[in-house]
Amino acid sequence: WRHDYRVDGIVDEDFSDLKARHEVYWGGVDKKGVPTLTWILRKHDANNQRPEKFVRFFIHQIESGMRASPNYPNTTFNIMVDLEGVGLQNNDTEMVAHLQPLLVSNYP
Repeated sequence: WRHDYRVDGIVDEDFSDLKARHEVYWGGVDKKGVPTLTWILRKHDANNQRPEKFVRFFIHQIESGMRASPNYPNTTFNIMVDLEGVGLQNNDTEMVAHLQPLLVSNYP
């Protein structure tokens, strides 16, 4: 999947537009020191975002954080989804249909 999805080069892709939204970012660690990727779901605008691009951005964020770890490639991490203030405008079933299988299959 890494070859087909071009993961090795994903950290070099420009996602400055999505990074500027501060929707998905690395921030903090849990009690065991495991890094946490935070997703502020209320900032997600399903109507103004191509699902494929957002999924690539999400994988970009994961890979960037993992590669910054001294334990890479044997890195563990958490994903925290902040649901405060989430409404129907944030619901993006098409994006979730793309993202969820990638996460489950490749980042267990």
